[in-house]
Formats: sequence, structure tokens, C-alpha cells
Amino acid sequence: MPEQKATPRVFFEAWRGRYADNPRAIFEHLLNDESDSWTFQWATTPGAARPTGLDPRARTIPRNRAAYFNALMSASHLVTNDMMPRMPPRIKPLEYVQTWHGTPLKRIGFETESKAVSKRYLQRLERDVRRWSYLLSPGPEITLVLRRAFGYEGDVIESGYPRNDVLLSATADLTRQRVRDSLNIGESTRVVLYAPTWRDNRVGPDGRPAWVPQFDLSTVGRQLDDTVILQRLHPVVQAGAPPSSGPIIDVSGWPDIADLYLAADVLVTDYSSAMFDFAVTDRPIVLYPFDLGSYERDCRQTYWPLQEIAPGPLVTTAADLSEVLSDAGLSRLPSSTSYRVFRERFLPNDDGRASERVIRTVFHV
Repeated sequence: MPEQKATPRVFFEAWRGRYADNPRAIFEHLLNDESDSWTFQWATTPGAARPTGLDPRARTIPRNRAAYFNALMSASHLVTNDMMPRMPPRIKPLEYVQTWHGTPLKRIGFETESKAVSKRYLQRLERDVRRWSYLLSPGPEITLVLRRAFGYEGDVIESGYPRNDVLLSATADLTRQRVRDSLNIGESTRVVLYAPTWRDNRVGPDGRPAWVPQFDLSTVGRQLDDTVILQRLHPVVQAGAPPSSGPIIDVSGWPDIADLYLAADVLVTDYSSAMFDFAVTDRPIVLYPFDLGSYERDCRQTYWPLQEIAPGPLVTTAADLSEVLSDAGLSRLPSSTSYRVFRERFLPNDDGRASERVIRTVFHV
């Protein structure tokens, strides 16, 4: 008799117990008739409420508790977007899918020169990389970057990022309307999403990364007609987000940034991987690296000069940012050569079917 396959037990974890990003997209795509008998488990923040939208078929497991380690020990598959430094020794083989959490502009892994990355972190990363069965990548150029950054020689799935599938889904317009309704924003109002990354050299009194505003965002907002600015700080520093004021709505605590991409008409960012994801929407991108002259010296070096790959205008002062956002020609930017080249180079596989490709390769369904 042919050997009967064991029923998959799939363990999901996104950064710090969130229900978001690539693991969420893969999980939701797996929910079909073929997986009715599968076991799904989601790592969550201890004491937190069950994540909104998490399918009832998934059991929640508080991170770093006994049940968490027991679940990891018995899982057939692990899907996560960050390293798992506390993974216990295993008895049975585990298929470990490392999705990572964004296309890197700034250097990562073993290529990071920042003092914020400790020797201990790199030791834990090295141990974790050895466990990976698959690493996801948006395309060939990023695959080379990721292999070097992590010292990884295993299998890479050039699927595109599953988290971006929703940006091209049949429900995209409904999500856009839902988010805008939730924030009391009318459909005729222009929404600018400001989503900067964090800085290694900006720390608070406790020594942890902190957000130190370098300009008055509300002043920029007041200069723009019929415009709301959504402020979305990086999760590392979102606790220090300034409160909503005037035309500025702080959405740093919104569970999944993909919802905000759909609600927005324009993205303003700096060195964040948000620029790569947002390009899937074919909407304008403005780069505002206010510390362009010092970032690589004081924070991190980048894989490509920002000025050379920019898919849209690059400005370094608040006055220039206001001027660019006031330009009526901004809406035509996605049809520019620079935008098209950016998409073809960095997002060759983000076509709305990335989750499907990952599942076919890993789960064979």
C-alpha cells in the first residue's frame, strides 16, 4: 500500500505576533476545500485579543509560552516573515518558509554596518538561516541581494511577495472604500500616505529606536487642497507617533499597511520597502529622504543609490515636498519611463498570484 501522507500542521508567525504581511496572505490563500482537514496555528502577542479577520479555523498561540514551543515542535510547516531565534531542537523534519518582510533598499543581514545590529543578533541570524527550507524573493536581482545578505544557499522561490496580491485582487476597491469610511474620508478627498522607515541613529531615553520628527507634517498638509495625510510610522517606532491633528491622521496602529496602500492616492516615503510594494498599485510615489546627505554615513548604506532608482520625484525639504504634492501633473507619474523601469526591475512577479506560486511549490496543492 502507498504510504499515507500526514495531514499538514502549519504554524504561522508574522513580526511580533501580528496578523499581517506575507504569512497572512499565504494563510488566507490556503483556506479552501483541499485544506479542510489541515491544522492552522497563528502566533499572537500574549494577552492580546484575537486578531480581527483571522479565520476561525486557525488556533491562536501566545508567543514564547509553553504552548508556542510545543506547537512549533509538532508543526509540519513554518511560515514566517522574520527570524525565529528561539526555535527549539526538532525531532521531525520541518519545512521552514522564510518570506522576509520587504524588498530591501537599505543593507540587511550580514551586510549591515549599523551599530544597532549586535554581534548576538548576527549569531542568531546565522543559526536561523541554516534552518530555512525556502526563501521568498520578488525576482532575480533581489534574490542575489538576499543570498549575499543572509549567506543563504538553499532554495529560493521567486514568487513575488504574497502580501501584494491583495493590491490587485477583485476586492481591492471594496477595501479602499472600507478603510476610507473607517477614517471618515470621502471618496473625492485625496489621500497621501506618509510611510517613512526608522533610523538606526535615532534613539529614545531607553536606548531603543525612536521617531524624531524632522519637520512639521501638519504644515505640509495645510498647504494642500482637499487632502488628508495618513501618517504611518514603522512598527519599530510607532509608539512615538505624534497624535492626529488637522489634516493629519495617525494610522501607525492600523493592522495591515496593505489596506492603507489601497486607501491612498499618493505615497510619500524615504528608504522604506513601502516604495516597492506601493508601485504595484500604479499610483504616484514621492521620495522624501530629508537626511539624504547623512543617512548612509549615520544609519545604513543602501544597495542602490536612491537618486538612480527613484520611481518618482525625490525632494529633501518640506517646502519642496509641498510643491511636488501640489503639482497637478503628479497623477501622470506612473506612466513615466522611470516608474515602468522600476516596476520591471524590482517587481517582475508581483502580478496578484504570488501566494498561488508559493503554495504550489511548498504544499503541492
